[in-house]
Amino acid sequence: MRTPTRIPARFCLPCLLLLPCLPGQSGWATPVIDNALTSTSASDLGPHVSADGLTMHLARYNNSSLNWDIYVASRTGRGQAWSAPAVEATLSDATGHDSAPFLRADGLEIYFATSSRSGQGSLDIMRATRTSTAAPWGTPTYVSEVNDASAADGDPSITADGLTLFFLSNRTGSPNAPNGAIWMAQRTTPTGKFGTPTLVTEVSSTSAERDPEISPDGLRLVFIRQNRTTSALDVMFAERTNPTAKFSAPVALPGLAGLGVTLSRDGSELYLCQNNGAPAYYDVYVTRFAGLTTDGIASTTGVMRVHYRDPGAGGKVFLGALSLGSTPGFPLDTRTVPLNVDGLLLMSIGGLSGVTTGYGGALPPSGETLATIANPHPALAGLRIWTAFFTLDGAAPSGVLTISNVRPIELAQ
Repeated sequence: MRTPTRIPARFCLPCLLLLPCLPGQSGWATPVIDNALTSTSASDLGPHVSADGLTMHLARYNNSSLNWDIYVASRTGRGQAWSAPAVEATLSDATGHDSAPFLRADGLEIYFATSSRSGQGSLDIMRATRTSTAAPWGTPTYVSEVNDASAADGDPSITADGLTLFFLSNRTGSPNAPNGAIWMAQRTTPTGKFGTPTLVTEVSSTSAERDPEISPDGLRLVFIRQNRTTSALDVMFAERTNPTAKFSAPVALPGLAGLGVTLSRDGSELYLCQNNGAPAYYDVYVTRFAGLTTDGIASTTGVMRVHYRDPGAGGKVFLGALSLGSTPGFPLDTRTVPLNVDGLLLMSIGGLSGVTTGYGGALPPSGETLATIANPHPALAGLRIWTAFFTLDGAAPSGVLTISNVRPIELAQ
C-alpha cells in the first residue's frame, strides 16, 4: 500500500482555492526525427505504434521493386531506441504497394492497404492473423465486405475489441470525392464479417482527409486534413466520452503537420511523417505531450488510466483533483485552474477513496506518473466529471509550478 504523501502546509486547500493561477503548461513538443526508424535512402510512411508501445509497423519504399512494403521494428520499453525496421515478408507483395499497417491491440490481427494486386478496387484493405505474437503471420486475405470495387479503400484501424473498423474511402457518399473521407464498419464478434460501412459524418468535411487512426478504447480519433487556406496537412483530433457517442468537432493539434499520424495508447506520444527536404523522401518524426492524457473507461468493472507528464519536474510533489465542471474554473495568480470549485473538488484534491488511485505523491525522475479513476457505483453511470493535475514547488508563484490541461470523464456501468 502506498503511503500518502504529506502536502506541505503552504499547499493547503484554502491556499489552492484562493490564490490566483499560471496557464496550464501543456502541449506537444516540436517533432524531431527518429533516426532509428528512418531510412536514409527511401521514404517511410504510415507508421503505427502498437497498443503496448513496443512494436512499430510502417510502410517503406523499396528502391529495388519500386513499390511499398510493410516493415516492423521493436523496442524494449517506452523511451528506448527502436530496432532497425525489417520487412514483413508475408504481408508484403513483390508486385503490389502495401501500406498503412495497423496492429490490433492483442497483436493477433493486422490490417493494411494494398494496390496493384489483383484486388477489388484501386486500393483495398487486407488482414492477416496469427495464433500468438511469437507466431508468423498467416496469408493475408481481403476484407471483402468493406472493399468497394469502384473506390479506393485504405488506412484501416480497429478498436481493441476487434468490433469497429475505421478506414478511409472515396466511395459514393464521401462528401468530396475523389478525396477520401472517414468511414466505419462494425461486426458483432472479433472473427465475424463487418456490416455495411457508414460515413463518420461528424468528422467529415469538404477538405481532403487521410490516415484515420482510432484508439484501442474507441474514444479518440486522429487523422490528417488538408487545410484549405494554407494547404498544410494538419493533424486533427476528435474524441468522445463513450464508444457509442458522436465524436467532438475535430480540432487541429497546434504545430503538428505531416502524413501517417499514429498516437500511443496513453495519448502522450505521437509519430508522423514529414518531408526531409529531399525530393519525395519522408521520414518518421516523434513528439511527446507534456500534460494530462487519458485512456480507457472509468466503469464499475474497469478503470480509466490518467497519465501525467511534467518533464523536468522529477522529484517534485504532484496532486490531482476532480470536479463536476471545468468552466469557468477559478483563478490562481495570472492563471486559471480548469476545474470548478464544488463539493467534488473539495473532497478529491490529492485523491478520493474508492474512485481514484495515484492522485498524489512525488513525481519519478522521468516526470511521468500514472493514476486511475473508477466508477464507485452503478447509479453514477453517465455522470460526467473532469480532472486536472498540479505540480507543487515552494519557489513557484503561489507554490504551484504546473497546472495541467483538463480531461473529461464519463462514468460507465
